[in-house]
Amino acid sequence: MAERWIDAYGWARRRDHRVLAHLLGRTRRLLVPIFDPEIEFELGPGRRLVLPFSHDLPFIRADHPGYAENLRRVLWFLADRRDGAVMVDVGANVGDSVVLCHRDDVTIVAVEGLADFHELCRRNTADLASVLAVRATVGRAGESLSYEAAWGTAGTRPGDGGERAVDLAGVLADLGVGACDLVKIDTDGHDGEILLASREWIAETAPVLFFEYDPALHAGSTPLVEVVQLLAGGGHDKGLVYDETGALVGAGRIAELIGDLDAYLRRRGRGYWDICLLPDDDLFAALAEHERALGVPVPVGDSPAGRR
Repeated sequence: MAERWIDAYGWARRRDHRVLAHLLGRTRRLLVPIFDPEIEFELGPGRRLVLPFSHDLPFIRADHPGYAENLRRVLWFLADRRDGAVMVDVGANVGDSVVLCHRDDVTIVAVEGLADFHELCRRNTADLASVLAVRATVGRAGESLSYEAAWGTAGTRPGDGGERAVDLAGVLADLGVGACDLVKIDTDGHDGEILLASREWIAETAPVLFFEYDPALHAGSTPLVEVVQLLAGGGHDKGLVYDETGALVGAGRIAELIGDLDAYLRRRGRGYWDICLLPDDDLFAALAEHERALGVPVPVGDSPAGRR
């Protein structure tokens, strides 16, 4: 029943039956507290996931088919350019980005701290030989972080009695991973703190950074706009910016863009940017040309399913 529900929602969105999609999305919200089975969801050809009916991913992909495809494109661009690549996925959730981005010449370290999500990530990636699923809470080394999960996302907040965090460099050192090509971070509010805690390692290893910029969710003491400015000052000063549908909206010197990008989200009161920062001029120019050549995907429209 749950999988047919998702199929029906996708059908309604593809045919722009907004009233039906709205009813399906809202009714699901009422059902989930008493009906939340595991389902299988096809993320793409040959790419299937197990996740709970309460997880928003199938509905997000129905609303915005380009969602997370920008991450896959960036990683595969790096892999093509470098004869393979290593990505660290911090906040791997149920492994959806890992499954979407997997390729035989790509190694992915999938880091997830919430036990339920980590177990689903491990199951969803068990058949992928070049993936290592790791349970760890990433942040400032030694801080205590508590998880808040709902509708398939999990954020962290400082607080006594939570999980003890390890910084990103420490997680990778324990795994014997010295450097990587791409670091993707999506932790619903803690991205800025992870980046700040990892600045020395980032400066030394110079990976491409891909993270979510959401001032409304940001839980750190340093404003998110200042975090980006600090990264730019440390050498990651070129950026590509995507909206929440995965569409490229701009590229350039991030220090010149971030103030307007931040102000736009604050005026709007919702939404986020995916920001990809690069430390190398030639790499930035090539990736920006590659992304611009694809054109801008057309979003389906605002979601009627009741999400932010």
